[in-house]
Amino acid sequence: MPSPTLHPSNTALSSRPDPELAEGAPERLVYWLSYIHQKSHHPERSEGPLYWLYSTPAHSGCPGSGLSDPGFRPPTQTLSFRPKRSEVEKPLYWLSFALALTLLLATASAEKPRKQIPPLPAQQYPLHETHPADHLTIAAEPGDTKETAPHTRLDYYSHGFLPIRVIVTNDSDLAINLDDARIHFIAADGSSIPAATDDDLERGMFTLKSATGRKVPLPLPIPITTGKSDINKKVVADDNDFSFQTTTVAPHTTVAGYLFYDINNLDTPILDHATLELRKVRLTSTNKILDTFEIPLSKPTTADTKDEKRDPNQ
Repeated sequence: MPSPTLHPSNTALSSRPDPELAEGAPERLVYWLSYIHQKSHHPERSEGPLYWLYSTPAHSGCPGSGLSDPGFRPPTQTLSFRPKRSEVEKPLYWLSFALALTLLLATASAEKPRKQIPPLPAQQYPLHETHPADHLTIAAEPGDTKETAPHTRLDYYSHGFLPIRVIVTNDSDLAINLDDARIHFIAADGSSIPAATDDDLERGMFTLKSATGRKVPLPLPIPITTGKSDINKKVVADDNDFSFQTTTVAPHTTVAGYLFYDINNLDTPILDHATLELRKVRLTSTNKILDTFEIPLSKPTTADTKDEKRDPNQ
């Protein structure tokens, strides 16, 4: 079968026009879309029609020509019906890659919310403080180990943010309000560190690579960049899943949530002689401010545990 010749005065057929013959972006777009369309809908064909959209002379500048460059001249050379195998596989490979990436991003964005482990009563945690007069106990559980770390989407601890779970058990008959509570990490040197905000976490998690993003090559002239907003979305999702779900502690209930503290500039070991300080915990009914809680964060030693279990009358 003789190979057809492209001509500006009629519609010519070809299975693989040379992309170098179309120098402008619109021409390249037409070339790739036409080629991928044929291979997607007619994979069994090694030769067959591919319309190059030269229904009117390109040099006339007519809108019907399908080309935006008035100076473009369609080639008159003969083009092969049978492109090389590598030329067929390459665009299909990138198309498959683009589709897989799209599905991956859609799956990630539709990730289900994560759940906290249900809290125990605050008295059952090693690091706690009880105010008998208020029938209120508050505990702290640093997430510096694999067993106590929250199952968040991002690893905040490796970026210098210590997660601490705060557990509040209200054994009274009155509701407790945490709206105005100030929960600070007090380091061994006396530094008072407030809980990090979402913006603090985003800045701390950013690196030059993640801030720049990553460009994914595609066969079409459409650049795709990933990674720029990914951290922001994960920080917000973690805050929704692991922070306090309510700031009101109803009578005879326990609530818990994670807070994160920037410990990048502190000396190690971080928790030695450190405390978690809670101020401005209020009664909902009267707005009365309760006494300050100061929970030691130094993990109890074996000797301390034995002293707690020892009978004081012995």
